[in-house]
Amino acid sequence: GRNEGIYTLWSGLTPTLILALPTTVLYFVSYEQLRVRLKDIHMTRTKQNPDEYTMPLWIPLMAGSTARIFAVTVVNPLELIRTKMQSEKMSYSEVGAAFSKMLKQHGVRGLFKGLVPTIMRDTPFSAIYWTCYESFKKFHNTTHPDLVQSFIGGALAGTMAAIITCPFDVIKTHQQIEFGEKFLYTSNGIAGKRNQMSTTKQQIRNIY
Repeated sequence: GRNEGIYTLWSGLTPTLILALPTTVLYFVSYEQLRVRLKDIHMTRTKQNPDEYTMPLWIPLMAGSTARIFAVTVVNPLELIRTKMQSEKMSYSEVGAAFSKMLKQHGVRGLFKGLVPTIMRDTPFSAIYWTCYESFKKFHNTTHPDLVQSFIGGALAGTMAAIITCPFDVIKTHQQIEFGEKFLYTSNGIAGKRNQMSTTKQQIRNIY
């Protein structure tokens, strides 16, 4: 902030906003659609009265997990761009040139670098979050919590999910930093030993 100004704190804001919209839309729409479908299927098979129906906790767990996998897979390339623009002050043309270089070396698979630890982090986070949140609603015997209940339930569910999945966030960040060091900041981008990306298993071993 002292050397580059207060606006440095908002570096990468544009790709962050661009990333947030599709991620949020895909995630919540997918979750709600899956939850309703699973609920209807379960209700039909168990022949329960809709007015007396109690949703089992495996439904939000499955819906949350599946919806998150779908969302993060689609937006993973945008996540790479956001991370790189925040780690270094780079223009879109510089990021684009680096991505073109990487595509020539690793193909389309390179755009999904960091996807495995992202799924390892976000999928259990989503599963734990929605399961805890629905458990909170069930504990208070409500299907439409008020503002205070929503705030408390969301905070408790988010805290529990974040604590459990934090190690996977560390792994994901390390992989994306490695991507930047080996592709965005090299002058020639020639494939070689130093340009080979570490696997998730290697990242876990190195961090440990």
